Amino acid sequence: MDKMSNEQYLLELQKGDIKSFECLYENIKHGLYAYIFNLVGNENDAIELFQDTMEKIFKNCKMYRVEYKASTWIWTIARNTCYDYFRKRKVSFVDIDDLVLDTMEFEDLSDFEEDRDSLRKAIDQLNPSYRDVITLRVFNEYDYEEIADVLGLTIPSVKGLIFKAKKKLKEILTEEFEYEK
Repeated sequence: MDKMSNEQYLLELQKGDIKSFECLYENIKHGLYAYIFNLVGNENDAIELFQDTMEKIFKNCKMYRVEYKASTWIWTIARNTCYDYFRKRKVSFVDIDDLVLDTMEFEDLSDFEEDRDSLRKAIDQLNPSYRDVITLRVFNEYDYEEIADVLGLTIPSVKGLIFKAKKKLKEILTEEFEYEK
């Protein structure tokens, strides 16, 4: 099968072409798994949630509409699958919308890589919206437009969320893990 877009693969899958699902899987598996892993922080759970997400994509492909980008539709399924996982385990998120925070550049995170476990724990403390944008921007290296498409937001909203997420992440790293920049 010639290289097609993910949208085209989904449309072909709607017609019953299983090979198009295999091609879609190959196109999205690394980025989607990384996104899920960075949300849940546990390899076994991430593998299970990745498989659940792929199964939902396959079973619900008829619900995909061409007016949406495939990435938006797929990542929404993944995000909702992960949030269901959190709800079932009664994981609570820190509500930080009222906090006034200072800035942090993503480059600062590269200096912190020697302690990825602390970084993972800090990211886990972010609320879901912040965790999403950090995961997509830092780990998946999406640009603002791609993040906006995946999350169904405007570019200014994405920029605002990233700004707030970076501030909160710096606060957590500084206060709880004694990371100083």
